[in-house]
Amino acid sequence: MLSNNPGYRAGFCMAPVPPRGTNAANVRVPLGIVAGQGDSITPVASNAQPYSAALANFASAKCYYLMNGDCTHLNVCAFSLASATDNAVFARSMAITLGWFD
Repeated sequence: MLSNNPGYRAGFCMAPVPPRGTNAANVRVPLGIVAGQGDSITPVASNAQPYSAALANFASAKCYYLMNGDCTHLNVCAFSLASATDNAVFARSMAITLGWFD
């Protein structure tokens, strides 16, 4: 976990579930979050938004990228051959993730 492993230099979460308890407040490395408004498995309002808000006690960089309603839990996190939309969403989330680590 990012809050108690001194080897981590940065982190990135895709369609996250918020960390338990106060763990998010203990994160001290740059952290990015990407989520989609179409996520019904980990809805943004009860998962990604509170996670981002809990990352308030550090001076490192923080990024919260909210994608539109075409972006679901599955196509944000995984490549799928199901549709061109799914492929485009995953390609965008990967571009965001790789850009964060660049």
